[in-house]
Amino acid sequence: MPNNSKFAILAVLLLAATQVIAQQSPALPIHTPAPVRPTVKRTVHVVSPANLQEVLSAVKPGDDVICEGSWTGNFTLPPGGPAILEAGPAGCTLISANTSPALCNISETCGVGWRGMKADRAIHDWWLQGLQITTSGPQGIYDALMISDDCDPDPAGMPDRITIDDANIHGQFNIDSQQNGIYVDGEWISVLNSRITDWQSSGSLLSEANGIKSVCGVGPYLLQGNYIEASSQGIFFAAPGVSPNGQSWTLTASDITVNTNQITRNPAWIGKNWVFKNGFECKNCERVLFENNLVTHIWPGAQNGAGVLLTPRVGLGTPPQTFSVVQDVTAINNVLSDVGIGFGVATYDSLNCTSAAMGCAHSARFRIANNMVTASTHPSGVSQGTYGWCVQLDFALDVTIDRLQCSTNGFFSIFVDTAPTENLILKNSSLSADVGGQGIAGLAAFFSAPGQPANDGNSVSAVTVSRISESQFLSEWDPFCSNCVLGHGLPAAPQ
Repeated sequence: MPNNSKFAILAVLLLAATQVIAQQSPALPIHTPAPVRPTVKRTVHVVSPANLQEVLSAVKPGDDVICEGSWTGNFTLPPGGPAILEAGPAGCTLISANTSPALCNISETCGVGWRGMKADRAIHDWWLQGLQITTSGPQGIYDALMISDDCDPDPAGMPDRITIDDANIHGQFNIDSQQNGIYVDGEWISVLNSRITDWQSSGSLLSEANGIKSVCGVGPYLLQGNYIEASSQGIFFAAPGVSPNGQSWTLTASDITVNTNQITRNPAWIGKNWVFKNGFECKNCERVLFENNLVTHIWPGAQNGAGVLLTPRVGLGTPPQTFSVVQDVTAINNVLSDVGIGFGVATYDSLNCTSAAMGCAHSARFRIANNMVTASTHPSGVSQGTYGWCVQLDFALDVTIDRLQCSTNGFFSIFVDTAPTENLILKNSSLSADVGGQGIAGLAAFFSAPGQPANDGNSVSAVTVSRISESQFLSEWDPFCSNCVLGHGLPAAPQ
């Protein structure tokens, strides 16, 4: 190799090292809910067929409402708190009427759809324990449990300090338009140790199916220890829509902790006409910790089947919401298995942020560390898609990928979809498929791409690459990668 080429490569590596030092680590959640069950001043028992709504409407601070039996209808949690609604020894089942939630805090009748009345937003300090909440079908269920702030840009009066614990929230198995298990906006929200299943939709009512969904909450959120089956997104922090007072939304859901959850799909859905998208998805959130989760059986359909998708989205609502950002995200110690794509990271809205006049913010600061990803071109045997990427990067800014154990039957471990990339660090990882020599789909795109300026701050170090020939390894990795080695077989699971 000519000396000038060696010096050029050394200059690139030195520049990358300088940028690595300058790169900021993602900020972790500043606040995390630590739910405390309210102190009980009075216990109220209600057994069906007694009028449950009458009891709820008469709740006083410190009441513990213990319900036993089964009720069909829409039940409204009144303003105020603290209070407890919990299942007694015989269990408590709340069944929704068609098109409306079984339990909500919006209008007197809980309304049709997800938007409600502003008057009931003053709910706070409610603890919901051990409830079974289900739908009555045959289709058109919008939410089983809904606690909403009605997408009002003023955070004052948002639902506050709501805890949902040990709930069993399910739709009707394989029935269309079972759309949201839990829809919850507000501050200091916790969903713990709950089972959320049978949420599937073809989109026929212009809605998808989510296990846990938030559109206009501000956080903090704690989502912990849950089992979730949903066809579109298991957990979804969506882009805000229209607000009732005609103002554009400018707030971001912040301080989100998601740990020890299992997010999956029911194999019985294979071949169904449901809207299949992703496992965990953020479109407007910051300071996120996604830790110790198991995400499985996320196959492509309407989208690529990402276990974790982090991409801002703007332009929704009337007037259009023009601000969304996904930043300061840490994903550590997760297992993503049988997915079309492991982690998808985009730092701008590729659909709607098409001009500087929209005022869109670029997202930044992502740390993906000690994760095991098993990606497939046909996860769960479905025929859609030929992805099989452990990571997809779209205009990546400030991304650190550390200790990634990637196994795939596809052509690429990491797919760089759009150049340039900046401050991208890949280190201490094992990749089971060729990443290099593919133009913007490969290693060369970490540094430059045809028609793009050189990318700054990128480095690759201590990576083991398998399923690649020695000649490819030498030509594609040696010029860019420090302490990289050619491996054999599939990478081991992280310890």
